[in-house]
Amino acid sequence: MHLLAANRGWQAPLRNQIIARNNDTLSYDQLDSVPLIDRTLSDVSRVYPPVLGVMRRSIKLCEIAGHQVAAYTLVQVSILVNHYWEQYRHDPFVFDSLRFAEGRQAHKQQPYLWAPFGGGSQVHRAAFS
Repeated sequence: MHLLAANRGWQAPLRNQIIARNNDTLSYDQLDSVPLIDRTLSDVSRVYPPVLGVMRRSIKLCEIAGHQVAAYTLVQVSILVNHYWEQYRHDPFVFDSLRFAEGRQAHKQQPYLWAPFGGGSQVHRAAFS
């Protein structure tokens, strides 16, 4: 709600897609028929991820960004940094629901550029094996 209130330009397109459904109410099963809802929630999760970072343990000696990491070392992976990484994101500090639209989807350039809930227990397994 905060991001929609602060970025009023997104309110009308979202409202128009919902109204175009010609229903008095929008059921859970109809959410897929309003793509801007999913894109808006995706960018909200990018701007304010519910999980800011996750801890992982290396399985064996490995190298990460030029640093040797011993086996069984705890490593913190920052979800927040990934979501604002300027190398992969155009205007990362701007709320933009269309960054998740078909044809754009910049978050798919690299695995886990968008992982608001941490990505699961297998995240980064390849990096540590």
